[in-house]
Amino acid sequence: MERRYANYERSYERGNYGGRGREERGLIDRATDEVKSWFGDERAERRRRMDERNNWRDQNPLRDLRAGDVMTRDVVCVRPDEPLDYAAQMMQECDCGALPVIDRAGRLLGMITDRDITIRAVARGLDVRRARVGDCMTDEAFACNVNDAIEDCMRAMSRHQVRRIPIVDDRDRVVGIVSQSDLARHAGEHPGYGERRAMANVLCAVSEPTHAPYR
Repeated sequence: MERRYANYERSYERGNYGGRGREERGLIDRATDEVKSWFGDERAERRRRMDERNNWRDQNPLRDLRAGDVMTRDVVCVRPDEPLDYAAQMMQECDCGALPVIDRAGRLLGMITDRDITIRAVARGLDVRRARVGDCMTDEAFACNVNDAIEDCMRAMSRHQVRRIPIVDDRDRVVGIVSQSDLARHAGEHPGYGERRAMANVLCAVSEPTHAPYR
């Protein structure tokens, strides 16, 4: 049954079902299947679900958007051996609350946030003038590839409850960052319902209480 259903779906997607493609399934076809599904017609129910799925795909404003289309480029990064006060100065100059930590090849190692500096450093009794980024950075950092769908980035931000996520290339080198402000800017430039609803979902998920240090 599962194999037949999968073949049926692929045939429908290709436009071969009953000699008619997706484009020819009009209002009457859809309404007929809707009624038939009420009375337990399994094939009509499958066609109805496929119509819903296809409508979502056709109307989804984010389906072709990639991380590279939204991310902020030329992100300031720091290395683990650099002074902690230098990282704080960079945050002040760039008006940001987090910086990717990279190795000498530009590969992502972790993140350092203003919270790391103000809470971790103080809690550990570190001398900020002598401490290094590696002394209080967050080793675990979540990243997305520059070619990943922006929806995948948003899901990652929601799942890990982070307000920003580094973007890397195929060699794990940091090439940008996607933050809530980047998503908000895109939603403002493209004021469709889909963008705003997706942005609202991310904000709600990220704003949930969490004990994670990297946000």
